[in-house]
Amino acid sequence: MKDERKTKKQLINELVELRRCIVELEESKAEIKRVEAGLVKEKNFADSAINSLPGIEEFDRRFKPKRKLLVGGEGIPIDKFLSVPALKWFE
Repeated sequence: MKDERKTKKQLINELVELRRCIVELEESKAEIKRVEAGLVKEKNFADSAINSLPGIEEFDRRFKPKRKLLVGGEGIPIDKFLSVPALKWFE
């Protein structure tokens, strides 16, 4: 229905609903930023932990891995690592 044919009450209700949607989107955007910041922090921590392991530099030199994962300890929980198909870790 075109806006010209809507009653004032219908238009107000639509405006209220659109404003509610905007608030929800803004809250979602803020949550995404919080999650992203947490993921960056975790990645930095994991990278630091991996790079501080004895022998990792030699491993890098010899095998030139494209990706390193820290499993156990402060890294990926072992049960989670083992429950995910191996190819998933290469994505």
